[in-house]
Amino acid sequence: MKKNSRTSAARVLTGLPFLLVSLFLLTMAISDLPAENRTTANRLVNSSDISQTQSQSGQPVTGSNFREDVTINGQINSSDISFVQSKSGTGLP
Repeated sequence: MKKNSRTSAARVLTGLPFLLVSLFLLTMAISDLPAENRTTANRLVNSSDISQTQSQSGQPVTGSNFREDVTINGQINSSDISFVQSKSGTGLP
């Protein structure tokens, strides 16, 4: 029984870094500009944001590319690209 407890604890601890990084990235994303205005952080959505998001598609979310994860699901993929494209031409006053 003691061995199983240790194995269970090891499984929980193995997933802990991923959870902590995910929570950190989510906190950073929420505290940043609104989702549709934040990939280049210039308050405007244009071709630069689309290109930047496309260039990060398929890459793991990190502290340097979290702005491209506009759907805030821990992945940079076609959903993020489509969302940014749909907001092209908009921005904050």
